[in-house]
Amino acid sequence: MSKKTRENAKKAKQEMKNFAAALRSYTELKTAAAWPVMTDEIRSRLEMEYDWFGRNGLAKGMLELKRFMDAAHGQPMFSFQKCDGFLAGSAVAYCLGMTAEDPVAAGRMAEEFKSDFENRYLNVRLYFDLDTRNAMISLADGMFQEPSKLRLGVPVIRLDRIYLEFRRI
Repeated sequence: MSKKTRENAKKAKQEMKNFAAALRSYTELKTAAAWPVMTDEIRSRLEMEYDWFGRNGLAKGMLELKRFMDAAHGQPMFSFQKCDGFLAGSAVAYCLGMTAEDPVAAGRMAEEFKSDFENRYLNVRLYFDLDTRNAMISLADGMFQEPSKLRLGVPVIRLDRIYLEFRRI
């Protein structure tokens, strides 16, 4: 392995650590609003998720997803219908206001947390009515360098290692 390759790998690893620390800090700022009483169960669940996001290099994508969702909430036509799958089972996503239902209280955990992702991508599905979906795709295209693409007939945008799917109700 060349010196330049080692330096690039070290730099990438440090960048992953920085994004994981940023996700943790941002989430911790929001925990009091999500859970007025912090229990050991909630604390251990958040720790497990912070570790998982950092280990799998998905912290940057979660921060990008949060940025998109905040921008979407600011749109007058925004009518977010539901989310399921990974987001619905993530305490970090709940804490950041990306989902409405507390997964810890509901006893729900995303299947993805039970294994490491290695080089796979995480799929996040958001559901909208047709007009809102088209507006959200336009918003995402404007926010991120890469325009949306169709994957199996569903518009998607890649946020680091997360594929954001725009589905219709």
